[in-house]
Amino acid sequence: MTIHSARTTVTLERPADVLKQLLHHLKEHDLTAERDADGGYLIRLDPDSHVRIGLTRETLAFEVCAPSPGKLYRFKEGVVDHLEDIAPQAAAELRWSGGDKAASGNSAVPTNFRKLALQRKSLPFDGMQRLTFSYENAENDLGKDGIHVKLLLPPDVAHPPVWPGVAANGKTLWPEGSRSLHARYYTLRHVRPEDGEIDIDIVLHSHGKIAQWALQAERGDILGLMGPGGGESVPPDARNILLAADETALPALARMLEALPPGCFGHALVALPEEARDYLPKTQIRLIHLTSQGFPEKVAELARQCAQIAVPDFCWAAGEFDTAQEMRKLFKHEFALPKGRQYAITYWRRGQEGDAGSPRARSQKVTPTTS
Repeated sequence: MTIHSARTTVTLERPADVLKQLLHHLKEHDLTAERDADGGYLIRLDPDSHVRIGLTRETLAFEVCAPSPGKLYRFKEGVVDHLEDIAPQAAAELRWSGGDKAASGNSAVPTNFRKLALQRKSLPFDGMQRLTFSYENAENDLGKDGIHVKLLLPPDVAHPPVWPGVAANGKTLWPEGSRSLHARYYTLRHVRPEDGEIDIDIVLHSHGKIAQWALQAERGDILGLMGPGGGESVPPDARNILLAADETALPALARMLEALPPGCFGHALVALPEEARDYLPKTQIRLIHLTSQGFPEKVAELARQCAQIAVPDFCWAAGEFDTAQEMRKLFKHEFALPKGRQYAITYWRRGQEGDAGSPRARSQKVTPTTS
């Protein structure tokens, strides 16, 4: 496996104090640091990526390693973001060596940015719009760094868009004012690198800008993409699992079911209409179907019932904010599952405008917050 790396050193008045604050800041974001053989700190971001922090009397040194340029860019930006909260001047003056030298300076686009061109549209089921896009740099497989991407909608399709740039310290420069991009996270439902195509499934509703764009878009229309990243997979040693998804999380649930480890069993609680039963792949996981309206009211109690015989060793839930919060408490406190064995993810918030929501409850104003 090819490993890409980048390094930087920043001079500080009290680097030990900054490091202490930085390690505390990382812990608040569920990132833990361990001492390495050289006396530095190692933060493991995933099995193949890490950040190492070294300390001297006057400096902090950062080394970022990742298996792809896209991941390297994302993790470098993460270093800047975390440092910026503690030492903004040092973060602004930070400069990287190594990595993708093309993705530096205010004129470059981020390494993980691509332009998408709409090729065709279809309806997997009523209320779900599938958009098939061609994408640039098809030789760089979009599917290998995660399953979630950020779609970027220009403010006016009649004028050339201004795409993100890259600051000298590695941060993404987003266009502002009248050129601001509308950005929301979605799941890569299918990736076909041999064709240079991806499918993205979008819940149709009346309050989302990208959902409305999807209804009107024609072949050749352009969106931007940043990513991919994220994607909580079932651990290879998991056996008894519990998954829960409202309609906004169905594409992510489908991806998880397609990648189940062998010998895995359990339950999936899904807000899936009767006519959409074929949307999810057939597996040994038992599907329990709920209505969109009944999902937030019943999903936690049904999860408890599923766990009565044996508590799952992995749990995942995604949907509206309040439901995700309830499921998080259930997984952490009642099921006592540790970090990495349970996820509860907010895709939208009831009462806010945005780009996710139930096609069966279109009067609600909703927005995704993360994916």
